[in-house]
Amino acid sequence: MLTENQLGLHGGDRPLIIDVHIHLFPPDVRANRPRYFAGEPGFAQMYGAPGSRMAGGDELIAAMNEAGVACSVALGFGWRDQARCEAHNDYLLAEARAHPGRIIPFCCVQPAAGDRALYELERCARLGARGVGEIMPDYQDLTLDDERLWRPIAEACRQLGLILLVHASEPVGHSYIGKGRTTPDRLWPLVQLCQDVDLILAHWGGGFGFYELMPEVARLARRVYYDCSASLFLYRRGIFRMMARLAPDRILFGSDYPLVTPKRMLEHVARAGLTATQLVALHGGNAARLLGLRVPSGSCVATAEPPVAG
Repeated sequence: MLTENQLGLHGGDRPLIIDVHIHLFPPDVRANRPRYFAGEPGFAQMYGAPGSRMAGGDELIAAMNEAGVACSVALGFGWRDQARCEAHNDYLLAEARAHPGRIIPFCCVQPAAGDRALYELERCARLGARGVGEIMPDYQDLTLDDERLWRPIAEACRQLGLILLVHASEPVGHSYIGKGRTTPDRLWPLVQLCQDVDLILAHWGGGFGFYELMPEVARLARRVYYDCSASLFLYRRGIFRMMARLAPDRILFGSDYPLVTPKRMLEHVARAGLTATQLVALHGGNAARLLGLRVPSGSCVATAEPPVAG
């Protein structure tokens, strides 16, 4: 069990901050990104624009230290090519080994790759991955209502103790690169399928949490979490207070670094009008419970190994 001090403060007087949504890319992808555009229209769209930022592990650690972040969940990219997912995973796992207790790796897979994707989930879980993501249905040419595709992924996550993190977008409002069509109505079949899996819907779930005001949605969404990544580009600050009321134990701090630095996102959160209790939960308390972490002296350590299927 986490102590009250571990859930609220570490190092005596500093808030526990866990960033559950950052992206790291291998050196070759960062240095030669046009080489990866072929067959990956989503990657080309997001990272073909001049000035689009990528980061490696050392840059992330510097940004975390500047903001006082204890640990970050490192996500890959929603590649269509499973081989690229696997190479990306090797890099994330290596960065986690290089920065123990600071970087928590998730693994990226192409669910349409079938058994190969399932083998990769098991491999990454054995090497320390705590979750899967960021799944990007639009970029990976996936639909979320294909039970034959998603049931094996959900079952693997359940058996391996992996958290599933999925990109989400709003069905209305302004357009932006990466918005896509993974809206609450399209996410609903996945939520129904993943009732026994911890599911993080990125970017406030594209507003999915608002539908928890419907009893049947709330009943099936008990293990659905919402991260606030890129929130300052999407919503007014009132979203924090609203979601703190709707899902107080399931809101998570996420920056979407390097798109947004953790320092900038924390400054945004600080002006959102949350209570001290709500801030403790959002900053890191909820994430520590979800990830099964204790936080001695400012770095994150798993309290137990996740179950791995034989």
